[in-house]
Amino acid sequence: MSDSVAFMNSYNEVVFENFVAVLKQNLMFQTQLKLVEAQTGKVAELETQLGAAKRTLGEQSQLQAIIENLTRELNDKREEVRRAGLSEGDRHRIQSALNEKSQEVISLRDQIDVLNREVNQLAPLRSALSVVKEQLAKKIERLEQVESPSKHKARKKVVTVSEEIPAVVSQSTPDSTLLTLTSSPGGFF
Repeated sequence: MSDSVAFMNSYNEVVFENFVAVLKQNLMFQTQLKLVEAQTGKVAELETQLGAAKRTLGEQSQLQAIIENLTRELNDKREEVRRAGLSEGDRHRIQSALNEKSQEVISLRDQIDVLNREVNQLAPLRSALSVVKEQLAKKIERLEQVESPSKHKARKKVVTVSEEIPAVVSQSTPDSTLLTLTSSPGGFF
C-alpha cells in the first residue's frame, strides 16, 4: 500500500500540476481575449474618428478650393479695375449715354401708349364700318335676286338700290378725321 499511496500522491500531484497549468493557460487566454476586445473597441472608436477626420479634411479641402476661386476672382476683378482705370470724365460720359438711352426708352414707351390709345379709339369706327359692310352685302344680295335679263331694267334697279344707300356715311373719330363712303354709277368707294 505504500506504493499505491505514493502512486496516488504522485498522481494527484501531477493532476494538480496539470490542473494548475491548464488554469494558467486559461487565465492567460482570457486575459489576452479581454485585451483584444479592448483593442477592438479602441479600433472601432479610432475608425469613427478617422472617418470624421476624413470628412472634415474633405470639407476643408472644398472650402480651401472655394477660397482659392474667390481669391482668384477677386484678383481678376482688381486687375480689370486697374486696367480699366476709368477716369472721372469717362464715368461721366458713360452715365450721360446711359441717361440719354433711358430717355429714349421712356419716349418710345410714351409713343407706344399713344398708339395704343389711338387704336382703342378707332374700335367704334371699326364696328360702324363692319355694320356698313353688312348692309352693303345685304343690298348686293337683294340686287342679285332682283336682277333681270334686261340690261336696261338692271341699270334702273341698280340706280334704285344705290339711291337707297346714303350718299355719304361718315362718323367722326376722336382725332376729327372723317371716314367717307360715296356712291357712283360704277360702285361704292
